[in-house]
Amino acid sequence: MGENAIRKLLKKENMVLLILGGLLLVVIAMPVKKEETIISTTESDSFYVTQPQVVDEYSALLEKQLEEMLSKVSGVGAVEVMITLQTIEERDQILYPKVEGVLVSCQGAGKGSVNADITEAVQALFNLDAHKVKVLSMNTGS
Repeated sequence: MGENAIRKLLKKENMVLLILGGLLLVVIAMPVKKEETIISTTESDSFYVTQPQVVDEYSALLEKQLEEMLSKVSGVGAVEVMITLQTIEERDQILYPKVEGVLVSCQGAGKGSVNADITEAVQALFNLDAHKVKVLSMNTGS
């Protein structure tokens, strides 16, 4: 490049354009945080989600489904379920919820093989160890 070409580039108008072009490149290169919820099934027992309230909704859905299924089992009677999830934060602020523990309260607990049947069913559904499943007798009121 010759000296005249450099002087042409250094004129006020060209400098403003160069600075604006540089700022535009910086803005384009800045990362953008996604706010949308992404849910997709994986080969494990979990979902990928990006918002914590979706994790709570997922837990409530699992609890409702488990309550419905267990209430149909002979000898269980009325049933309430609480599921705790462990969330592991991964790249790009994606949360990966996994069932950590299950508490089942039912009328039929302690009668026959009800506790064992419930524990085995929950273990099979959520791939949990037996010590992460607790079955309690439901208080039927006084």
